[in-house]
Amino acid sequence: MRVTVADLVESVVGLTCVAGHSGLSAPVHWVHVFETNDPTPWLTGGEFLLTVDLGRRDDSDVAELCERLARRGVAGLGFGVGVTSDAVPAAWIRESERHGIPLLEVPFDVPFIGISRFVSDRDLQEQARRSEAMLRQQSEFAGFALSPMSAAGIVERLADQLEADAAVYLPAEDRFERLRVTAPLAGQPGEGAPFAPELLRAQVQRLLEGEQTAAIVAASGWYVHAARFAEPGAEGVGLIARRERFSALESMFIGSSMAIAELGARSRAATEERLAGLRSSALAQVWKTDSEGLRDALLRWLLGRSTDFVLAVLVEQPQSGGAARPTAPPHLPGMIAAAVSDDGVVALLPADALDLRWTPPARWSVGVSGVVDVRGFLTAKSEAVLASRAAARASAPRLDAAALLPAQRTAAIVDHDQANSLLTVIRGRLSEVDAAHSVELERALTAFLRRNGRIESAAADLGVHRQTLATRLRRAERILALDLDDPDDRATLWLALRGAAP
Repeated sequence: MRVTVADLVESVVGLTCVAGHSGLSAPVHWVHVFETNDPTPWLTGGEFLLTVDLGRRDDSDVAELCERLARRGVAGLGFGVGVTSDAVPAAWIRESERHGIPLLEVPFDVPFIGISRFVSDRDLQEQARRSEAMLRQQSEFAGFALSPMSAAGIVERLADQLEADAAVYLPAEDRFERLRVTAPLAGQPGEGAPFAPELLRAQVQRLLEGEQTAAIVAASGWYVHAARFAEPGAEGVGLIARRERFSALESMFIGSSMAIAELGARSRAATEERLAGLRSSALAQVWKTDSEGLRDALLRWLLGRSTDFVLAVLVEQPQSGGAARPTAPPHLPGMIAAAVSDDGVVALLPADALDLRWTPPARWSVGVSGVVDVRGFLTAKSEAVLASRAAARASAPRLDAAALLPAQRTAAIVDHDQANSLLTVIRGRLSEVDAAHSVELERALTAFLRRNGRIESAAADLGVHRQTLATRLRRAERILALDLDDPDDRATLWLALRGAAP
């Protein structure tokens, strides 16, 4: 920390505070000797001023000078006695006390240069302390290359280390995010103008557009170190702002830390990409292998500590007009791995990862299995494939197959709400093409499937001739573009017609 006026009183032998005790904690930036009538045009705040009052100011001059010095934000005053006066004049004591300016009596045998040297030495010690701390911190920041800390987090840590304000400019969202806020130093120039990163918008945009990775700018009495960062999904500028100028070492520290953060982000992204490729290859092997041991081992590696999971199969619906196909399948929220198979795009997800309301983008259908553990993989695979084919044939965005119900020995069913949605699609197509006979066509399909394809029994249930039923079935097949001899198509219809009603 910087030396304060109180440090001068405690450490420089012979100095005595005679007024303005309330301001003894003010930091001293530098020491100056002055004998001019008004030194304030050359002051920036934080100075400790020394004088013997060679001009012998009268009381009104002292009052005006102290008022100016207080507005400028000086740290304190030292009055040398034994030259023009044997004691500090009463006017100096009175006005310093009024304005809260610490006033120290400096004996004749205490040289002004000794006070200046004391402050300089303490500043050097403080710089050495900061340098040592930054070197230690640099090792810590180097470790961030292997950590998930974001560039914004790095900026905030840097601000803490350098006792500064911090902000992050995110151009993609065209906004500034304040990470740390400190009040302006009391009495300093620009007291009414706190750090406003928005004023630097033009400068930081130029930094992003150019090849430069860092820059130091000044605005409204603040020194601002701007460093560009780029990480997956974000590009921006980190701003470290302080009223005190940054040293060369501090600037190097900021720049190198941001560079480490950027390298770390890129390294993590590359590592995650490689891991995603390995997980995809493992899932593809799981999907096609006949080796139970290999399948179980790969699944346990993919799932980690998880024990239960679901499988989803994404199928792209055919496009008319020869339109270009999407280059990549949609991403399922929370999925562990995805792989391409003959059945579609296969995704492995933790049991509770996929929101029940999630549906894929247009032109894609998804079938989701019930929840199983590693031993139930083949069951989940069958359910997901069946549900995906049913969804694709009916142009439904999503179907979730429920777990098998062994006590009732029934086939896999779907959620009733989803089955109703699928049935709505079927009924809509029948009504659109043959509104007058849509109900009897649906009844024909239901009876045929309920009797498991035995047309004579189904015709008897409906009270019609078997040839009449066969004609209605062929009509329904043409409208729905289905083949009742195909088990997948029959399963699609039955999932809707049977699953829609408990």
